[in-house]
Amino acid sequence: MHSFKSTVGGREVAWTFHFPFMFVKRLKAQGIANLLEPEKPLSDAKPHPTVMLLREDLEYFVDVVWECVKEQAEKLGITAEQFGESLDESAFSGCRESFFQEWTDFFQKSGVPEKAAGLRKQLEVLNATAERIAQIQTNDLMGPVDAALKSLASSNSSGS
Repeated sequence: MHSFKSTVGGREVAWTFHFPFMFVKRLKAQGIANLLEPEKPLSDAKPHPTVMLLREDLEYFVDVVWECVKEQAEKLGITAEQFGESLDESAFSGCRESFFQEWTDFFQKSGVPEKAAGLRKQLEVLNATAERIAQIQTNDLMGPVDAALKSLASSNSSGS
């Protein structure tokens, strides 16, 4: 089991992910998430692989996380909205890390280490792709700014 913390209404709450097989099966049967087959889409309405959706679609990710912690939240009198609002940068980062670790561990504990390795590899590729896209976007944004600053600096030095 993997945990993360968030602050709800001024109190720190520790949330624990636990993926027993029947829970994972229920998520799939209810059309919430196909954690059994990370490389496959959940449905025609969500045609991308589940691992990609959970990594890239933040709204979908939080909806799935809510299903994972809903029972804990209800015992504490915490609503979905309060839970969502508690996911600041630190909590969200811990949530993502814990979720994906628990998902990988689910396969390891279920006796299918090749699925765990496959999930880890898919996440590595998605993370590397996201990092590369961020670099490209930063360069695309900063290129014109750098050029303008250089131009300004050279015009100031030649005008002196």
